Amino acid sequence: MSILLVEDNIINQMVAKHTLELWEAKVTLADDGQKALDILTNEQFDIILMDIQMPEMSGLDATRIIRNKMHIRTPIIAMTASAMQKERQNCYDAGMNDYFSKPFEPADLNEIIHKYLGGNQAVATDKLINMPNLMKVVDNDAEAARDILKVFIGSVPTVLDKVRSHRTAEDFKLLFTDIHNLKNSIGILGRWDMNEMLSDIETDITAKQFTPGTHTNLDLLEQQLQQLKTEAEVEFKKI
Repeated sequence: MSILLVEDNIINQMVAKHTLELWEAKVTLADDGQKALDILTNEQFDIILMDIQMPEMSGLDATRIIRNKMHIRTPIIAMTASAMQKERQNCYDAGMNDYFSKPFEPADLNEIIHKYLGGNQAVATDKLINMPNLMKVVDNDAEAARDILKVFIGSVPTVLDKVRSHRTAEDFKLLFTDIHNLKNSIGILGRWDMNEMLSDIETDITAKQFTPGTHTNLDLLEQQLQQLKTEAEVEFKKI
């Protein structure tokens, strides 16, 4: 995967570049927004990691130009030391897809790259379903585990149809119910890491607005539910 890392702090550059290269990413550095724009006139990337506060040109200003003048749709992920809601909203308004906080944990960076690149380009991750957690929930009752997996497998197509329909109609009330109900099912399967994404979707739905991040999260949710269904089918046959 090729990544444009836009960051003015040298130490942050070193840490991020080292981490990304451990995952065999090709990393190109830019230490301000204008340099990033210059690079993007000649090169294409799989993902852009963009600092917010930089000299010469901020990450927000650079993103607006990338989206509105250069018409580049590459995923742009904000890197920010602020976790405040206002800062997050500024990122979405500028055209960014998502954000993560600095200083970062490698696992967080791993997750967000997997979220936007997926497929063969993604950083390797563990299996989607946490079977030990499921077996703990049912007190090691194999038949109960099979029943839960069977119900989940059968429910995914219906859930996806509802989410797509309510998303298209912008029926925020029903879409909120869809997402909220998924939390319990996904928790039983041991996918607590998806809770933040689901909570982000719920927050946007409660505000009755779709941001670029909302659409990205909903697309990712659909992809991960399909993957969960496939793996549930595999685990069902093993029990």
